[in-house]
Amino acid sequence: IASLEILCDKFIKLDLFRDEFGDWRTALFEDPRIAQDLAEWRDGFNSPRQGHMQIQVISMLFGWARSRGMTKANPTEAIKKVYSADRSGEIWLPDQVTAVLSESPEPLQWAIKLAVETGMRQGDLLTLPWSAISDLAIQTNTAKRNKRVLIPITDRIRSVLAEIPKRSPIVLTSSTSKPWTEDGLRSSFHRAKTRAKIKDLTWHDFRGTAVTRLYNSGLTLRDLSRVFGWSEAQIEAILTRYVSADEVAKNMLKRISAEHKRQTD
Repeated sequence: IASLEILCDKFIKLDLFRDEFGDWRTALFEDPRIAQDLAEWRDGFNSPRQGHMQIQVISMLFGWARSRGMTKANPTEAIKKVYSADRSGEIWLPDQVTAVLSESPEPLQWAIKLAVETGMRQGDLLTLPWSAISDLAIQTNTAKRNKRVLIPITDRIRSVLAEIPKRSPIVLTSSTSKPWTEDGLRSSFHRAKTRAKIKDLTWHDFRGTAVTRLYNSGLTLRDLSRVFGWSEAQIEAILTRYVSADEVAKNMLKRISAEHKRQTD
């Protein structure tokens, strides 16, 4: 079998897996390093439970294929089988971002910086057109849920966009001046992480980093919840952990004061 397309037709609930990996040769899944790609893909789902279920189905898929002599691959073996950990609380700290940027070629730096400042998922960043960016905001539909999102252009985002040459209708391009492929970006990012000696963080974890950046730029919990699709409680947990507790409390008191004034008026 040349690719996973035929195998995916045999199983239900594999549309998302097919979309992500359907054109990969099955031989690639015999490489133990594929576990990291699968783990990052799993962590990109709306809930840990949903990601865990997808991995279970993939495990069944390859078990079926192995039993029929189609492949020797068992790519899910090295992935933890629990889903109690919610990665929304995992973020890249400033020194870790600096480390991976220092090991990245310039086109990858642009992609990482935009991920850190906007919190957009990898797939959405790779297809983001310049036409979706105005002087004040990025407005686009997410690939995962076709949800319309609006991200205000902060000074940091504006600075990153100013670095990127407009050599394609798509914002992010590789060293070939053409839009990145998902496989190309994934491979380049993996090499940069390896050189930077960063093992426990994924591309998806840039979203938590972006929460702290956008909060410090003035967005409220409600704003951030709308942008990221997480509950306000999840957002607040990230901020309490990674932003000054005094700063979080100060902003909460401001909102309480504003609400009190509104009711009084």
